[in-house]
Amino acid sequence: MLVKILGILDITAAATLLLLRWDIGVVLGIVLGIYILIKSFYFMTDVASIVDIGAGLFLILAALGFYHAVTYIFVLWLAQKGVSSLFA
Repeated sequence: MLVKILGILDITAAATLLLLRWDIGVVLGIVLGIYILIKSFYFMTDVASIVDIGAGLFLILAALGFYHAVTYIFVLWLAQKGVSSLFA
């Protein structure tokens, strides 16, 4: 059950990262960015956690107004992780 909740939060973070392009969900972006950073530091033994650190930082940066083409890679990363967690 916890894996499914984390998956839903990852999908929400991916959707929020997309919406931040139009400055929608700034506060939610910062909160979810901090959540992803905390989660990635907690599971630091996994290689995917290193990519999660980048995704969390990019989510916070996007909420602060920095939006780059690399951000879409993190959207795909978070979305596929979330979907795979839902079906695990």
